[in-house]
Amino acid sequence: MTAAAAQGAPDDTRFDLELLATVTVVVDSGASLADVNGDGNVDVLDLGLVARHLGTATPSDPRADPDRNHVVDVEDLALVGRHVRR
Repeated sequence: MTAAAAQGAPDDTRFDLELLATVTVVVDSGASLADVNGDGNVDVLDLGLVARHLGTATPSDPRADPDRNHVVDVEDLALVGRHVRR
């Protein structure tokens, strides 16, 4: 220990640490959330599934709540509607 460190001054000892990490970032356009029936297409079938449960809290079919807020509402319909293939 240096004299400066013994008096409460910062020690000049330095540590160089190398941190290695792998970070995976997944960007979802929302289309996969909108494919509520999981058939690979966002279409009227997905809209129908959500519409059948519209207004329900904690739906019997959790796929009907793509935003996962435990309420099937117009936001869920809009999420699917934005991704319907024309």
